[in-house]
Amino acid sequence: MESNNTDGIKFFGANSNEWIGIVLSAESQKEQIQGTGGFGCRYKVAIMGHHPTDQAEIKDEDITYALVQFGVCDGSGAANKMRTPRISQGDVVRGKFLDGSGKQQPIIEGVLGRTSGTRYGKGRFESKTGFWGGLKPGNLLERDEANETSTPPCVPKAIPKGSGSDKTAKRETDKESLKAAGIDPDGEPKVGEVKKPEGNGLTAEEQKEFEEAAAFEAALNAPVTDEERANVDANLNQ
Repeated sequence: MESNNTDGIKFFGANSNEWIGIVLSAESQKEQIQGTGGFGCRYKVAIMGHHPTDQAEIKDEDITYALVQFGVCDGSGAANKMRTPRISQGDVVRGKFLDGSGKQQPIIEGVLGRTSGTRYGKGRFESKTGFWGGLKPGNLLERDEANETSTPPCVPKAIPKGSGSDKTAKRETDKESLKAAGIDPDGEPKVGEVKKPEGNGLTAEEQKEFEEAAAFEAALNAPVTDEERANVDANLNQ
């Protein structure tokens, strides 16, 4: 639902309990995010049309936390069934107010994916990078912060920056290791060419214990003959 606020500016959910907002900086909710304070899974969200853009009117730290609604496949935590929400500072999220017109109990129902065209800023309603504190860009994906069909998130580069190795370079064959395994590195591959390892790595004492245990297990699992069953019955009837 799209409506106008008192200033005539259009925004989503003005006359309903629905809203769209942006997750505030991790610094403003550090204790909750790092797990040193607070409870549950919550994020401070600046809600469009509800919170002012000017932080002089209300600080980020004073904005109400929004709970996170999980999907039915995410789990509640019962019986160790759970998934961690993947929400970062600067994410655009959508939700509802649980207390209706009170507008003090927001809950996050979903998150909008970022695109490669996302631009960052310092304002309250401007997107922020998800990297902060100890979260640093990796060598494979670098600073990829988009979730769209044109940029699959799990495709690493062929030559990771700073890895110190060229993944496209041809590696030399370790011929000595192949010879030690009984393989002729310059000949044609043959079936059964690899040597069978000598022994099984057990000491003589360990080998004896293993054989005794195997014999005992075999005796337990051996079928009982009619003669043995008759002897047992005779002993029981004495």
